[in-house]
Amino acid sequence: MSLASGLDLLAGLKKLRILDVTRMAHRIGPMELEWMQANLQSLEKVKGLFNDFYPALVPGVCDWLFEHRPKWGQEYLQKDFRYNDVRTRGGFWLGE
Repeated sequence: MSLASGLDLLAGLKKLRILDVTRMAHRIGPMELEWMQANLQSLEKVKGLFNDFYPALVPGVCDWLFEHRPKWGQEYLQKDFRYNDVRTRGGFWLGE
């Protein structure tokens, strides 16, 4: 899912509260996040933006979330998804 593949078709869903992209090979990047913030005013949660199977596929997603801190991205701000080193798997922090 991306703007190129039709994300903008959701613009008419003014009362959309939860967007679930779990198990989708989405391509949500900073441009899509900007669009969602501007067009989906009732959005409270985006499920599946990151998970073990689909880490951030588009560069800049984590940085955008940390910079803009949208209300629907709060669960992702509790973990630091920006760095994928030996302590992480798919963007999820595994602890020490």
